[in-house]
Amino acid sequence: SPTHSWTDSPGGNYGDNRNISLTSPVLNLTGMTGATLQFDHIYDLEAGWDYGHVEVSANGGTSWSTVASYSGVNHTTWETVAIEVPQLDGVANARVRFRLTSDTNTTEDGWHIDDILVRAIAPVQDFTLDASPGTAQICAGDDAQYSIIVGSISGFSSPVTLAASGQPAGSTAGFTPNPVAPPGSSLLTIGSTAGAAGGSYLVTVSGSASGSPGHAVSVLLEVGVTPAPPTLVAPPDGATGQPLRPVFEWTAAAGADAYTLEVDDDAGFGSPAISESGILGTTYVASIDLAGGTSYYWRVRSENLCGAGAGSSVFSFTTGSSLPFSDGFESGDTSAWSTTVP
Repeated sequence: SPTHSWTDSPGGNYGDNRNISLTSPVLNLTGMTGATLQFDHIYDLEAGWDYGHVEVSANGGTSWSTVASYSGVNHTTWETVAIEVPQLDGVANARVRFRLTSDTNTTEDGWHIDDILVRAIAPVQDFTLDASPGTAQICAGDDAQYSIIVGSISGFSSPVTLAASGQPAGSTAGFTPNPVAPPGSSLLTIGSTAGAAGGSYLVTVSGSASGSPGHAVSVLLEVGVTPAPPTLVAPPDGATGQPLRPVFEWTAAAGADAYTLEVDDDAGFGSPAISESGILGTTYVASIDLAGGTSYYWRVRSENLCGAGAGSSVFSFTTGSSLPFSDGFESGDTSAWSTTVP
């Protein structure tokens, strides 16, 4: 830019065996990224023998790294050059320099440099949000808890107010504490879930604070409920002449992991003849003989990790006689019998 620039040899050619440099003051780029060096220059240097070197130092000038070199004659049109210098990102004692070196003969006008500019992106103060765990599994009626971590970027310290959305209808969402001074954390508790429908819920936690555009993080809440009751199939309700070891069958119930079967000759199921839990399928073959000629009642209850669901309806059946012949004389007719009197 008019009217001044730096050159190695004002008013004439540079000399032989020269090592001339222009070194910047110390630059503090702490916390900054994307460092770029920009400058304008023209040069007239003996091609292949004399050079203009662009160098940077990350330790205040103790050591230097070359990032560009120029050589050649008659480059007399001003050119703007931009060089990325990631070596200087975050450096507290950064320096740049321009150094001309020449050999033992043949000199030219030299190197002219102007409008030197070091750019870097200053850190933006803000907060971050994270959550742990990413997924919580509960049964309806239980609480779910997550740790909400509020981070600080570049010393951000404004209080962050938290809010939640997407939790089951009728449930509550509370944070302890709220707001949070970053860096810090808050415990999110989703409660009052007794009326929640089973399924997956994407819960969004949002944070707002002065000086920040705001941020959000999502967590998954999986709610389980006790399973629906199964439908009984066999023995059919009111069946007679059933074997002493019947095959019990029912339909699969939504959400069920296993089933409990109860068989009793008392409709109140006070002392079941068969009480089998943890049945994985939808059939069960009795492992003991039931009493012959007896009326029984049976029911099945679905189970999962959240407990036992409501019981099925109750069916009844009657077993066949365990003997080829029986007579309890209830009819009073003994004509088929013969008696002997001594």
